Amino acid sequence: MRPFSVICLILLTLSGCGKTPVVQTVKPAIRTIEATVSGVTSGTVRAEKVAELAFGAVGRVKTLSVKVGDTVQSGAILAEIENQDLISILDTTRRENVRRQQLRASNALAQTDLDQILRDVQMAQVAVEKSKIVAPYDGLIVEQNLEVGQLSQITAVEPLPLIKIVDLGPRYVRAEIDEVDLSRIKVGQRARVRILAIRREPFSASVRKVVQYVSSVREQDRTAEIELTIDGEDGSRFHSCAASWDAAGRRPGYRHRPPRDAADEHANDPRRDPVPAAAPRSEVRLFVVGSSFS
Repeated sequence: MRPFSVICLILLTLSGCGKTPVVQTVKPAIRTIEATVSGVTSGTVRAEKVAELAFGAVGRVKTLSVKVGDTVQSGAILAEIENQDLISILDTTRRENVRRQQLRASNALAQTDLDQILRDVQMAQVAVEKSKIVAPYDGLIVEQNLEVGQLSQITAVEPLPLIKIVDLGPRYVRAEIDEVDLSRIKVGQRARVRILAIRREPFSASVRKVVQYVSSVREQDRTAEIELTIDGEDGSRFHSCAASWDAAGRRPGYRHRPPRDAADEHANDPRRDPVPAAAPRSEVRLFVVGSSFS
């Protein structure tokens, strides 16, 4: 049986030698290697305008015409406290103003008396306005801590805003960047922003502001703030949601960089290798065979 097995093995080997192996070739291509800079933490989507609204007078809430999620127009009355007495005073001063205007026209009233009633009308008008919360611009109500019948008081520090509104304009992203990457970010630089609360595909964006200040609150994690504008986005987007980002940075020269925690400790150590100068930039030609890079 053993010679027969050997003969079969030889025949199988010879039968495979006649086949030509299939080789798939890939044409070499030059690709660009992109150097990117990303944030140390997720950024936050913010609105250009955010306002916390409150009454300017003490009183009990009479009407509340909005709730969280409502879109309002500029000048709309959002809430109002009991102010019938203030409205009555305003109406009275206005009628008195009309009467004194007529008397002044016939030279039966001094100018000082007319000026006084004009000041009274203005003060009454201000008192009525303080009894209302009015939308300062077209916006979205994102927070409400107010109920009808509640007593509204004026305090130095409000624990929670009575009504919070954000505008409907384009959003931007505020993020933090490590101090070592600060020199690689410039205003106008192109970037990508991913907001998973909206979609998984990245948005095209650009750097609009780089704050030239490094925060040392966390000594081992010093960061600076940047702002990115999302291209072509309207105001129908979420506010305060997380956003990851990365920006195409300049390709730096090769430089020896010791660990941050050891840099200060061994800065003056004579045994430390000298830091070489930045190597000159050169074009990188990448030949890809059998795979691809994105």
